[in-house]
Amino acid sequence: MSVHSQYNLQSHFNAEVTVVCGTRNVSIMQLLDADHIINYTSDSFVNKDERYDLILAINGNYLLSDYKKALKYQGRVVIVGGSLSQLLKSLTFGKLLFLGSKKLHTLSAKPSTADLQMILQLVEQKKVIPVIDRFYPLDQTAVALNYLQQGHAQGKVIINIDEAISSSEY
Repeated sequence: MSVHSQYNLQSHFNAEVTVVCGTRNVSIMQLLDADHIINYTSDSFVNKDERYDLILAINGNYLLSDYKKALKYQGRVVIVGGSLSQLLKSLTFGKLLFLGSKKLHTLSAKPSTADLQMILQLVEQKKVIPVIDRFYPLDQTAVALNYLQQGHAQGKVIINIDEAISSSEY
């Protein structure tokens, strides 16, 4: 696995970052210089006295009311992914539950050239360094997808098509 921490994104955006993850990802979060790490197998961010300006809820593993409780005044929760039932609950009940100063949003990908250019620039400047778990050649795509489906990946899984392109007869 390749993990880089030459630059932390927190300083780029002047943010203090708390990460909630399982035991197997704690070391990666340390390498990525997270300011605070909460291991959800032994602790919960909901039970802490800390309140957050922004919660980026990837896979939405907590109740909407838990997210709301953990927010500061005028805080925001952004739901990214999750099961169909989690997304339906956030879309159905989110607006009602988050009346007032605290707000709930869902993130849906909309292709944006400007956003991609900004990310590319941050990567080129080494301000964002992706965590890459493994590389697979194109002919092992099925193996790579199986690995992802098993839930073992601790970063991005890359399919290398360069070898296939350079060895083709075009």
